[in-house]
Amino acid sequence: MICEELFAVKGTSFSLNALLSAVSVAATGMTTFCVSLGVQLAGGSEGLGAYALITGPYVMVLAVQRMILSQNVMRGAALREVPRLTRTLIVLHVGALLTSVALVLILGGMPWMWVAACAVPLGLSQDFYRSHLFGQHAPAGAMLSDLVWLGVATLGVVISVVSPIINPLLTAVGGSLVGCVLALVIAAVVSQSRGPRMVENLNLVRLAPLVCECLLVFGMAQIAQYVCALVVDVAEVGEYRSAALLLTPLTFVASFAQSLYYPRIDISDRSQVARLSGGLAAVSIVIGLITMVLAWVDPWRVFSSLGFVATGSFMLTVLFLVIGLSLGAGLGALLLRVRVYWRSVLWLRIRSVGAILDPLVAVPVSMLVGAPGIALGPLANNLGVCSQILVFRYVSRRLYLHLQDDSVDL
Repeated sequence: MICEELFAVKGTSFSLNALLSAVSVAATGMTTFCVSLGVQLAGGSEGLGAYALITGPYVMVLAVQRMILSQNVMRGAALREVPRLTRTLIVLHVGALLTSVALVLILGGMPWMWVAACAVPLGLSQDFYRSHLFGQHAPAGAMLSDLVWLGVATLGVVISVVSPIINPLLTAVGGSLVGCVLALVIAAVVSQSRGPRMVENLNLVRLAPLVCECLLVFGMAQIAQYVCALVVDVAEVGEYRSAALLLTPLTFVASFAQSLYYPRIDISDRSQVARLSGGLAAVSIVIGLITMVLAWVDPWRVFSSLGFVATGSFMLTVLFLVIGLSLGAGLGALLLRVRVYWRSVLWLRIRSVGAILDPLVAVPVSMLVGAPGIALGPLANNLGVCSQILVFRYVSRRLYLHLQDDSVDL
């Protein structure tokens, strides 16, 4: 999902714009990793769990926003000209902020929590302007904005570890907030200075199906974590998020590979899409298993010093996430073709079933085994989507052959 914005980089060959865009995407991923790691070092599993719950609305709305913006930008549209886009984004931003504020009140209302909630609308606004820069074919401005955010956030984490000014959690999260403000200003100024972009293609994507898909997929995943925090423990959510944090190499490499190949893929070529899908899944699972083994052995005590505790429960959570994320990486390429050639009603139904499986599996299993149960949610989601696509393809193929046989008989 993160790298779909790179469709804005036109052309079939790897160019300087594609490189700048890839660096920009990498910077956003590293910023998330550094801030989450700083929270884990300062607050442990409970602190990371609370941070994940507070920023959950940001993650969900960010996925919706990036899907909407990237799909319109790749069609050559000026974002200001997309009907109802501004109103839709305002509703999503305000909703995310209010939800985060409500979660802060529920979780205790500590100062660092309020700082994390304040960063939600600012981060979403920064992402809007960077997407606008991709649409203006100016990835250098987006990259500058993202690198500034990464640098300031990393400085805040380092200070929180070495010599915290007030307290470690507030320093780590506060550094991210300051970096977010600076990044927002840079992205907005650069975007406005380049002026509006003309609409090249008026065949704009419909907002409703994309919003529904993202809200279902990411919303159900967040709901599962909220329910698990309520009925089990916030620390279990923290352990799950720590396992996801450990697998940053997997998500980073998969995203970077997508940034290289997604803009060049021929969606009409079914075999090419299938090869890319299988390749991304295979690379992801290999990298995930290597990371898992290194964390388990930990010969130089690097992982333990970063707050990763390699218990049996933690490693089982990592294993389920490796399988689930690898399936998700492979499905990403397939879904590109599905969204183009299948009716929106059909692929929305498929994604909805997968999304509903997430909390249905995660909540009851987490009540029995804790964090590994939460990790089973995304795995069940992706397995459900994959199986539905395979069944539909099989049924369609059989029906096509049956109709061919009937025509021959006639």
